[in-house]
Amino acid sequence: MNFYIHKLVGKYKAVVLSCGNGKLVDNFEEIERELVGFNVDNGLILFDMAICNDNEKNEFMEIYYDGDLLIDSSILITDNIDPEVLNQYKKFYIYLGINEEKNLIMK
Repeated sequence: MNFYIHKLVGKYKAVVLSCGNGKLVDNFEEIERELVGFNVDNGLILFDMAICNDNEKNEFMEIYYDGDLLIDSSILITDNIDPEVLNQYKKFYIYLGINEEKNLIMK
């Protein structure tokens, strides 16, 4: 598994954090199983792809989750993430031992 999931409150129901070089979209089935297992509500899921994209553009992606599946047709690449959303999972990055300066660039 090259990702972690952290439940959020608000616009996004969870964030999926990339923790390796593999592309998160290649792991949708596994991510869906984990979302179901964590009882994540249907709604938008934020993908933080800073590590797998080497902190290049397309760092964040949002996708609609229907409570069972990630809906491919809803994918939206975004760089307009509310700093409050980032702060909700910043401590989770620190807990995982991931270099927050590299992966949590406030825009």
